[in-house]
Amino acid sequence: MKCKKRFTLMVAVMMIMAILCACDVYSGGTKTEGNFTYRFNEGKTRAMVSSWKWDGDLNNTVIEIPDEVDSAKIDALGGSTGTNAPRDPFEIETDYKISFSFNGPDKFYGDNISFDDVVFTLKIGKNVKNIRTSYTNRDDDIRNYAPIQKEDGSWVIYRIYFEVICDEENKSLYSENGKVSAKSGSPTINLLPYLEKDSAATD
Repeated sequence: MKCKKRFTLMVAVMMIMAILCACDVYSGGTKTEGNFTYRFNEGKTRAMVSSWKWDGDLNNTVIEIPDEVDSAKIDALGGSTGTNAPRDPFEIETDYKISFSFNGPDKFYGDNISFDDVVFTLKIGKNVKNIRTSYTNRDDDIRNYAPIQKEDGSWVIYRIYFEVICDEENKSLYSENGKVSAKSGSPTINLLPYLEKDSAATD
């Protein structure tokens, strides 16, 4: 009898875990609208922001996450697209791709190539609970850069940084001094690279 109860309990726990995992999966299709690409859950009641596309305009660096898209609550930046599928981390995209050698971006220096920093203001809506990115602190990681080709044919490779502003109604996350932290519960917050104030370039 004890074994049967224990087995029943294990099955119940496994079912609960499966339900919780399924709630965190966005496999119900995608939609691109404006600069955003969204992924929906199966019931299309929830959505996550997969990416935001940047055109290289330094006057266009504010990313304001909506509360909803097509009546689905946007509750994550990045997430899983299936039980056994790789995660789809939130990222800044451009029309261009780059590839670094293992020792970093130094090989790209040249007469028509320059490097600079760009700080995106990330305004997080009230429904966002989790932030999943693939950014790192490594200088040789291509995921931390946004390449842009100018009209004259020259290239600027921008190192991506963020300044975060959270909606005051958000019950899971809050921002302070441009950085995001958890309020309560156990939300996922992957690395968002920040440009420290004292190291920011000044005119």
